Amino acid sequence: MCTLIPVFADSGPKSSLTIQCEGFPENSYVSVLSAVSQYGPNRPWNPEDHDDEYFISRGISREVYGAFNAEAKRLCDAGTPYYFWGVVTKCSDEYLFGYWPPEEFRIMIYLEDTDTVLLSEETYTRKAFRTTYRCTYSGNDLIIKDVSSAFPSLSGAIARILLTIVIEYLVSLMFMKHTDRSRLVLILANIATQLFLNFILAIATVRFGTSHPVYLIALLIAEGIIILAEWLIYRKWIPHDQLNKPLIHSAAANVSSYLIGLLIIRAIPLFPM
Repeated sequence: MCTLIPVFADSGPKSSLTIQCEGFPENSYVSVLSAVSQYGPNRPWNPEDHDDEYFISRGISREVYGAFNAEAKRLCDAGTPYYFWGVVTKCSDEYLFGYWPPEEFRIMIYLEDTDTVLLSEETYTRKAFRTTYRCTYSGNDLIIKDVSSAFPSLSGAIARILLTIVIEYLVSLMFMKHTDRSRLVLILANIATQLFLNFILAIATVRFGTSHPVYLIALLIAEGIIILAEWLIYRKWIPHDQLNKPLIHSAAANVSSYLIGLLIIRAIPLFPM
């Protein structure tokens, strides 16, 4: 089933924020300032928490991070608080905030060569799934346009289904004697349960968002249904002499995909949606 609770969600639909920058000078950087100070694991960025290796590994200087942090502090001091969470990208690259991105934010560009701050006048919001804004530099103005797709991309769903099949196939080697029939049943069962899972979580995400308790409840219920469904499918369609302990197999496969997904989302914050 390859899914995780909202903090580490792997298989189900997830939120992400992408910003595409066009027309900016070479040494320009983009980030967002959140309308809230904390969301999920994200907190205001603190320069004292990072040594020089932190900046070297990112290829962005401490001074650039400091410019974003200083602008957030200025806004807070002015009584219009926005917060910098430390995700910065060069404007020549695509900005991706894929791990609990802010729900409301302003877009900030920093032009390093002229020490210039460009801040969007409006506060923007992200959608339930992937949100993409295109930010164009025109004189000293920012032209920002929402270019998000109306639906999550098919490639993200396919990638999650394939990952689930690979993980559960490897787990099945401990419980199942593989034949052409058993492989086909395993693959079709995982495709069906993944489609069901994504459908349920898509509804919960659109209606409530991934941080709402209803999302977690929907996830847990869907997981339980999938474990039972796979157990029944394996019992019915795979001969008993080819399958050992189908209920334990189903539970072990789904728990394994959960835990492996947890490791993956830590290393790679987001499967593209």
